[in-house]
Order: sequence, then structure tokens, then C-alpha cells
Amino acid sequence: MVKVVDVKIDTTSFKRAFKREPNEAEIGALMRLNAKRNEGQIGIKNTLDKIDKRISAANKARDYIKSKPLKEAIVITRRAWSINYLLNLKLKKADIINVLHITEAAYDKAIRQYNLPREGLERKFKNGGS
Repeated sequence: MVKVVDVKIDTTSFKRAFKREPNEAEIGALMRLNAKRNEGQIGIKNTLDKIDKRISAANKARDYIKSKPLKEAIVITRRAWSINYLLNLKLKKADIINVLHITEAAYDKAIRQYNLPREGLERKFKNGGS
């Protein structure tokens, strides 16, 4: 992360000063600095507190969703169902990628999106069919 000193606090100035796009952490830092600078203005109260409350509320929502039990009757893609089926047969990642002719990114996305492997998934596919 780059330390921003004596620079107008916005992304355009950042690009001019460092000759590159700011990353996500730097954009967050710029937003916090801008909020801190505007803290004393009329009509803007506790901006940093509002940002922190939004972040904590989002984190609480994610934690709540993760704590819920998984549904077995979800709508899933054929590819994700196939990956789940092969995972339950104890195949390795490389074997599944080769068998289904998919990229590693597509495999990882399906695992993450549908929280695979799961037991008892029904054949309810997106885009119709069963």
C-alpha cells in the first residue's frame, strides 16, 4: 500500500501522482481520508462511524448466512452437479477438470458458489431439464 502525503484526496490525483490505478485497499483508504477531512462540515456527522456500521452489518449478515444449514433442494447448474457427483466419488480436482473439460477457474467458481461437495443434491438444473 502506498502512503498518500500532500495529495488531493481522490482517485484522479492518485493516478496522476503514482501513475497507476489504486487497488481496493488504497481506494478504501482514500475514502476514509476523504470522510475524515469532511467530518467537521455541516451536515456530515459521524461519517466514519457510518462506514464502520455498514461494514459490520455486512459482516454480520455474511456470518448469519454461513451459520444457516445448507438446503438440499437448490437449483444448480449441470456442471456444478457433475462436479459434486465426482467429488462424492472421491475423484481429485485434476481428474474432475480433465473429465469435464473445464478450466480450474470454472471448477473453483462452482465449488465456491454452491459450497461443494454436498450430500443429497437433487437434479434441479438451471435452464430447465432434469
